[in-house]
Amino acid sequence: MNICLASGSARRLELLQALGHEVRVLTPGIQEISQISTANWAHLASLNARLKAEHIYEHKGLLDSDFILGADTIVVLDNYLFGKPRDNTHAKAILGQLSGKTHQVITGFCLINNHDKRERFVVSQVRFRPLSPEEIDNYLLLGESLDKAGAYGIQGAGAALIKSIEGSVTNIIGLPIAEVLHEAKLLLNGR
Repeated sequence: MNICLASGSARRLELLQALGHEVRVLTPGIQEISQISTANWAHLASLNARLKAEHIYEHKGLLDSDFILGADTIVVLDNYLFGKPRDNTHAKAILGQLSGKTHQVITGFCLINNHDKRERFVVSQVRFRPLSPEEIDNYLLLGESLDKAGAYGIQGAGAALIKSIEGSVTNIIGLPIAEVLHEAKLLLNGR
């Protein structure tokens, strides 16, 4: 498959390339929506994913790709949305709040070609083990926090923060690969 990825996420690109797909990256120049009137977080992630994919499709077209893929990943705990931290102090506060608790990682994705559009979201449950302030400080020194929703990366040293996972691991990284490939197959087969 030839994919136009409407995202600047290096992790999404790596996941797709690891499967042998040709991927062209175009970062949409849009402001993501960070709040909605209801706390329907799956809707928010799906909306941002669709806006990214539609922006590229409307301004660039398919660019010799089979489809355009937009995605957005968010982290939610107790109905509160955690985005990317502003700085290490904010990252420390986020990790302290996630410590010892179960949060949801939600990725919305949207696939568009010249014939159709498919949207979906995937939710994974992530339980952090209790973290001491020193463990959080040591993790922050690794520099993994600032570009990730929830201030951690499961594909790096952040995996040591996690006690258990229910659901897709690739969703937590930023793209639920099995679900994306399933929807892409349906899209390309006109279903």
